[in-house]
Amino acid sequence: MKKLIIILNSVCLFTILSCSWFNSKNLPDSKNTITSLDTGIIFFNSTWNKALAAAREQHKPIFVDAFAEWCNPCKLMEKTVFSLPEVGRYYNEHFVSYRIDVEKGEGIDFKKKYTITGYPSFLFFNEDGSLAHQAQGTEGVNSARGFIALAKEASDPEFALFSLKKKYDTGNREEEFLIKYLLAKLRAYHFPENCKTEMEEYIKLHPVPLVVNVNNWTFIRSFITDINHPYFIELKKRKTEFAGVSNATEVHRKIYSSEMDYYLEKEDWKNYTTSAVNLMERVSPVDIWYVNDIGWHFYEHVYDETNLIKAITWIQKAIEQEIHYEFYDTYSHLLYKTGDKRKAIEIARIAIEAAKKEESDIIELEKWLKQIL
Repeated sequence: MKKLIIILNSVCLFTILSCSWFNSKNLPDSKNTITSLDTGIIFFNSTWNKALAAAREQHKPIFVDAFAEWCNPCKLMEKTVFSLPEVGRYYNEHFVSYRIDVEKGEGIDFKKKYTITGYPSFLFFNEDGSLAHQAQGTEGVNSARGFIALAKEASDPEFALFSLKKKYDTGNREEEFLIKYLLAKLRAYHFPENCKTEMEEYIKLHPVPLVVNVNNWTFIRSFITDINHPYFIELKKRKTEFAGVSNATEVHRKIYSSEMDYYLEKEDWKNYTTSAVNLMERVSPVDIWYVNDIGWHFYEHVYDETNLIKAITWIQKAIEQEIHYEFYDTYSHLLYKTGDKRKAIEIARIAIEAAKKEESDIIELEKWLKQIL
């Protein structure tokens, strides 16, 4: 099943249980709080305005988890990170925490006001309600250590996005600062085009031929998506040199994934297939959701049996890492396309059962099973 994974939630509300490490006078009123588990983050359960009032009353900044109900990475964060004792201890001590479905109710206006472009998005507000920091996606924050580090980053004016923006607006254009600000902005808004002005300034300051250093590699890796851009051509031509400031695996990952995305947009399936095979055979690890997307594109657009069998192998390895109904669905489609109808039916049934366990919609899965029976 094809999924656009911009980012990753669900809304299972759990009852607050007492925790020995909470002092009762610091514990919010239970009627206005929800928690992922008794040891996890306690979320203020009311309106956004009341959450702001609670923050002012408690003299705390605010952490906001902005999610969509259908977002699987959001669900995963709730289940595997928000529930961790060490995460709960840190966030409950330092923040009033709030969750908001930004596709429903007051969340719709919240999404517009704070330019939320994908899920999950994590926003950090000062006590006075002004936005301090923003990040999107689960990369680097899907562990206790990473998620606590994000909170500390939000409290540090050297890294918090809107502290950096103030410095940028007052004219700071030092190379190290520009990279730091660009990365913070990219982390908040996900797409390089949202950093266009700052990117153009960096490029003006660094004409080709580039000095091969960490900053220029970081800029290419994070912001250059056009394979015809002079910086990308420079990377391919001098990939051994750039591997010296990074490593060969990451340089190859950048080259092949950028080519894949470019050819996907152009619907050039021949070159897309070549780039995908290069990525999967020369780079490890590859994100399993990205693998699932590749598998689905192969199902839709690739007809060479050798490459279809390769895609089946890739999706099997993804399933070994994580059982998810979408992976099984892609697997079933690929099997059917290679002529293994019996196995395709078997896997389609497994996909339906997996979706039921995940409490996900099974209508399309059942349609597919009916189609191939």
